[in-house]
Amino acid sequence: MIAAILAVLAFVLAACGTTAAAEDGPPPSALGPGLRMGPVELVTSDLDGLHRFYTEGVGLTTISSGEDDVVMGTGDTELLRLIAADSPDATPDDYTQAGLYHSAFLFPDEAELATSVLRTANLAPASFQGSSDHKVSKAFYFADPEGNGVELYVDMPEDTWEWNDGLVTMGSAALDPNAFIAEHLGNSAPAARATAVAMCTCAAATCSTPRNSTKTGSDSQ
Repeated sequence: MIAAILAVLAFVLAACGTTAAAEDGPPPSALGPGLRMGPVELVTSDLDGLHRFYTEGVGLTTISSGEDDVVMGTGDTELLRLIAADSPDATPDDYTQAGLYHSAFLFPDEAELATSVLRTANLAPASFQGSSDHKVSKAFYFADPEGNGVELYVDMPEDTWEWNDGLVTMGSAALDPNAFIAEHLGNSAPAARATAVAMCTCAAATCSTPRNSTKTGSDSQ
């Protein structure tokens, strides 16, 4: 669970957009040492279907499961909890509150990201929504079986990030998923594992997806 609302809001803003910083790089973290975000929680009417998407596609492992919920992540780090819609733990939708933009899963390198992208596209071909080179990261966007946004991404080395007037420079250039997969996988397919998750939110009435979209072709299968 989220330990401190204000701290998590700061984390979300940093994960979703351009971050103010000192002229020569980012400022020291305002978050306390060891503070991290808890798992994203999604209420679902198809617990088995979403469980399959996030394990067989995205590449999360099941940490615990019960009749009404499933917790997934990597190692012993919980990244995502699915809650059955009829569970007492399920929170009803409140359309006056901020909604989920997408859950963003960070991979340690391009090869593991490419593996997850390929596996997810094979499992659910219609789920692919686009891809972008953000200069500081490379990202691929999907929708899970219930339409929740999913970002699979890898960060570029921080020493390659560009800073202007105290702001990190980001972009949204086209990124060819087929070329990315071919470059980083070839004939090999390592087991992909997400290492962290971020949650981006937006007001329910103003959610949008401003991405440079590049559709996958049959040669990515």
